[in-house]
Amino acid sequence: MIQNAISKSLSKNSLGLFADNGDVQVDKLADVLEIAKAQLAEALNLSGDQVRQARLTGKAKDRLEQLATALEYVSETFDGDLKTTIFWLKTPNQNFGGFSPRQLILKGKYKKVLEFILAARVDD
Repeated sequence: MIQNAISKSLSKNSLGLFADNGDVQVDKLADVLEIAKAQLAEALNLSGDQVRQARLTGKAKDRLEQLATALEYVSETFDGDLKTTIFWLKTPNQNFGGFSPRQLILKGKYKKVLEFILAARVDD
C-alpha cells in the first residue's frame, strides 16, 4: 500500500508511479506527463538536483508524492488506463480556463490541478 502526504489509503498503483517501498518514481512521473525531469523540477519550483531519485527529501519528495498520487487518482477514474489518463492530462479543460491539466502543471500551477482532482474525488 502506498502511503504519503495526500492519502493513507491509496491502494492502486496503476501508472507505476510508486516503487514497492512507496517512493515516487521520478522518471515514470515525468514520462506520464511527457516532460523532461528538468521541466518537472521547474513546474514544482524545485532545482533539477532536488528531483534526482537518490536525493529526494523534504519539500521535493512531498510535492512529487502529491502530484503522483493525484495522477494515480485520475488513473483510477479511467480503470488504470495510461492512454486515457494521458489524454485527460493533455485535453483542454474548462475548469482550468481552457488550459489542459498538463499545461497548468508546466506553468507551475500544479496545486490548482491537485485541488481539482482531490475535490472531484471527495465528491465521488
